[in-house]
Amino acid sequence: MTDDRQLYLRKLLIEKYVRMGRSYNSLEAHMTKQNHGKKILNRIKLQELCEGVKDVSLRISELKALDDYLSPQFSLCKQPFFYREGDFLDSFSEESNLSIYVGTRYSRELRTETVSGWDLRAFRNLLRSPELSHLHVEIEDVVNRADLARVQKDIWMSGIKKDRYSVFSFGSPFVNHATEVLLANMLGVTSFKKPVISQGSDSNNLLPFYLIWPRSEERQNIEDCAFLMDMGVAKRLYKEKAADMLNAHRAIVLADNVYISERMGDNYGLLVAQRQEPDGRIYAVMCGTYGPTTYGMAKCVANRGVAAVLPPLRSGKQQPILTAIIKGTVCRRDETAEPDSDRENRKLINVGQYDNLLLWEKRGDQWHYLVT
Repeated sequence: MTDDRQLYLRKLLIEKYVRMGRSYNSLEAHMTKQNHGKKILNRIKLQELCEGVKDVSLRISELKALDDYLSPQFSLCKQPFFYREGDFLDSFSEESNLSIYVGTRYSRELRTETVSGWDLRAFRNLLRSPELSHLHVEIEDVVNRADLARVQKDIWMSGIKKDRYSVFSFGSPFVNHATEVLLANMLGVTSFKKPVISQGSDSNNLLPFYLIWPRSEERQNIEDCAFLMDMGVAKRLYKEKAADMLNAHRAIVLADNVYISERMGDNYGLLVAQRQEPDGRIYAVMCGTYGPTTYGMAKCVANRGVAAVLPPLRSGKQQPILTAIIKGTVCRRDETAEPDSDRENRKLINVGQYDNLLLWEKRGDQWHYLVT
């Protein structure tokens, strides 16, 4: 679990620093003046505090001087010493209802539906989070269909646009059709329609992200996905970044970066979320390149590992889209097991947010992002 505690002192000192024209000399002089001309902290220590340097030593007299300087905004007598930055699950603080969408496969012989154990662990981990304990939760199963025309008639489709229900979908579009529908809604594209990326295209006029699943059988033979990029196209557009990608790999393309996953080894997952009009409900997707990654993403989010809150609803305007890359390493749980049993013998370690969180907006025909 990441340590997201921040010093209140640092937060308020930065505000003072900005007011002083971003000059640590001016900050030191102003603090000395407020302390009746007696200098307690020099600019070097003030700079270390503002820049978040670890293990800055402070004497009791220095703490008291900071306490006096920052009053009445702040007082160690009244405020906790630390505070926490908001994280992704804080986005749901004003929500009342949540629908969980999980992909299933139907067996005619058994006359039942099965769900991936990794996806089951994923939403179980997420729902254990205290930040979601106030929500009324419903779980919807999304049957994987070869005939995509039938998807539009499935019962779960009507639930996606239910008023005042936020939606969380687990798994890639190839195992969970709800992921495809939610992502298409967020980006304003047609679901279940493969993108046409022409020879003259460049990365400036593409969608914010794409998925590369070279083996057709591993994506349930689905070709009509709005976010499916051919490996050849990726190698043409991203050259050296995709040069090492093999047919056995899967990848996520995001903001000119190609995150290549191997079945055993480094694995990446993509978190995408956006508020919806008119009530501000949230669409969110956890798309792992492999099952263990989807589980790892849920674990990371539940442990407050994604340090960004969705912006409030902007009425009448396009809502920004938040993206995050989560990385983990898949290895064998038991090294003595037979090689062909790796599906049941995998575990995920070293899970956490990887690279910057990005907030996307569409201006004209192009998508642009800010680093959060």
